[in-house]
Amino acid sequence: MRSDPLGVLALCRKAGKLRAGFDPAADSLGRDAALVVFSADASPKTKERMTRKAERAGVACLTLPHTADEIDFATGKRAVVLAVTDAGLAELVKARAGADWKEDDDT
Repeated sequence: MRSDPLGVLALCRKAGKLRAGFDPAADSLGRDAALVVFSADASPKTKERMTRKAERAGVACLTLPHTADEIDFATGKRAVVLAVTDAGLAELVKARAGADWKEDDDT
């Protein structure tokens, strides 16, 4: 069975460690964000703007192969940008994403 980061994002939501949407995610940068996650259907402009903000705050970004609708189904929050605010859960999202995630260094 393939590990899926959506289950971890659902856990983050239940634990209160997920900020969904551009503004909540951006507000958490520099405070408690440990990872920024983009859905597969996030626009290039949105990714570019958020990636710049995350780089200034020293927070990693990644794009999952899941759409905002799939993220909504798992978390109850439809968003193309999310921030995980717990370092351990952020590492678990990356580990569960495995080879399916792409770190966004050049966006």
